[in-house]
Amino acid sequence: MSGSGDLERPFLRRQSSVQLRQQHKSHWRVPSKARLGGVDRASERAGFVRKVYGILASQLLVTCAVCAAGMYVSPLRQVLVCIAFMPSSRWFQAAWAVPTFVAMLVAERSKTSYPCNYVALSVFTLLMSFNLALLCAGFYECGIGVLILIAAGVTAVLFGLLSAYAIASGRSFSCMGAYLSAALPLLCAWGFARCFFGIGGWVLYPVLGALMFCGYIVFDTWRIMEVFGCDDYMAAAIELYMDILNLFLHILEILLKILLILIGKDN
Repeated sequence: MSGSGDLERPFLRRQSSVQLRQQHKSHWRVPSKARLGGVDRASERAGFVRKVYGILASQLLVTCAVCAAGMYVSPLRQVLVCIAFMPSSRWFQAAWAVPTFVAMLVAERSKTSYPCNYVALSVFTLLMSFNLALLCAGFYECGIGVLILIAAGVTAVLFGLLSAYAIASGRSFSCMGAYLSAALPLLCAWGFARCFFGIGGWVLYPVLGALMFCGYIVFDTWRIMEVFGCDDYMAAAIELYMDILNLFLHILEILLKILLILIGKDN
C-alpha cells in the first residue's frame, strides 16, 4: 500500500459532484407552494413517489455495477488507476464535470420530452458512475477496497433511517432549506481549497460534509412527499442520487482518515 498522500489523492478529486450539487438551483429555495400533496390526488402522489424511487434505484444499480467493474475487472481497473493518478487528473476531473452538469440540466429541464429526458438521465448517471469508479479503482489498487464496501453499507443504512424518519415524522422540514443553502457554498469553497491548495480541515471537513448531506436527504425526502409537482420526478431522483453519492464520499473519507490514524500515517 502506498503512502498517505497517494491514498488521499483519489478522494480529493471527487469534488466535482459536490460542485454539481451547488449549481443545482432547486437547493437554494423551497418552492412557494409549500404543500402540493393536498392539491394532487393521493394516487398521483403515490405514483410520483414510486417513479422517483424507481428511477433512483436504477441509477444506483448502474453506479454500483460500473464501480464494481472498475474494482474487479483488472484491465479496466488499470486504465482507471492510470487516469486517477496521472499528474493532470484534477484538470481532467474538472473538464469531466462539464458534460456531466449539462446532462443533468437537460434531464431536469426536459422532464416532459420523452425519450430525451431518459437519454439525458442515462448519460448523466453513466458519467457520474465513471467518476466514482475512478475512486473505487484507486482504493482497490491500494489494497483498501474494503473501505468502499463499508462506506456503501453505512450510507445505505443512514439513507434508509433518514428517509423513514422524514416520511414517518409528519413534520415540515422547510426550515432546513435556508441553513442547507447557506452551508453548501461554504463546503464547496472549502473542498475546492483543499483539493487545489492543500488547505486543512483534515477530519472536520468530511464530518461536516456527511452531516450536511444527511440533512439534505431528510429535506429532499420531505420535498418529494410534499412539495414537488408530479412532473418533477427527474429532478427529485437526481437530487436524492446526488445526496447519496456525496454522503458516501464523505463517509469514505472519514473511514480513510481513521485507517491512516490507525496505521500511524495521520500527517
